[in-house]
Amino acid sequence: MKEFAESIEGSNAALLYAAGPAIHHSDSRNFTCNNSGYVVAKSQVGLNIMNVAKMFKNVEFEFANINANTCASSMYCLYEAKQLLETYDKVIIVAMEMTEASQILLFEQLGVEIVCGDGLGVVVLNNTSGVARIDEVSWRWNNDRSPMSVSKEGYIKVLNELNLEGIDVVKPHGTGTSRNDEAENEALVEVGLNAVETKLYKKDIGHTQGASTIVELGMLLDEVVVGTKSLVLASGMGGFYGGCTIWKL
Repeated sequence: MKEFAESIEGSNAALLYAAGPAIHHSDSRNFTCNNSGYVVAKSQVGLNIMNVAKMFKNVEFEFANINANTCASSMYCLYEAKQLLETYDKVIIVAMEMTEASQILLFEQLGVEIVCGDGLGVVVLNNTSGVARIDEVSWRWNNDRSPMSVSKEGYIKVLNELNLEGIDVVKPHGTGTSRNDEAENEALVEVGLNAVETKLYKKDIGHTQGASTIVELGMLLDEVVVGTKSLVLASGMGGFYGGCTIWKL
């Protein structure tokens, strides 16, 4: 990460940090140290983004922001970046996920069968050149029955805002739980994309939560050929949904 960051140059730039689930700490919480004797500071995302920014020694950031709404965090960063590129020459997204025992315990207590994974992804966006072009990004909220589940209606809101003509490949969010995957597939059926080639990565690398969109987008672009138009979807705890269409150049 540090070597990559030092290879990037630029001014008039913005930094977006996808933090995954930021855990709220109260004064009453009992902190436990890890094996090194340090308290895990994952929730201190302000500290994390400052440390990340300092790695980019040759970039002059004029703007920085954090997104931490769990599994759709880095998709929202793409949504925000699309708007920021109207003002800034370059937007860098750093998406980082380090799974903690408390997260695994939460899924176990709620009966959510999900395999978590650690992940790190970095993308550099500009208005001139690159390996891919993002045409559209949609972001919506839906009042779902449960904050832990997704709905067909939530995905439909996103899909209805995107130009789905000529989609060659679909990269679903693909949580890995039967109920959520069924709802996402129902939405794809409704818009006529159920027969399109599908790429699923969480079954191989685990669910990298906040970093998942950026990590899996990189994997997707490594696989598809030049000229491919892909649809990428994401959803996050609390009724958040996002999607984008992207061309491999």
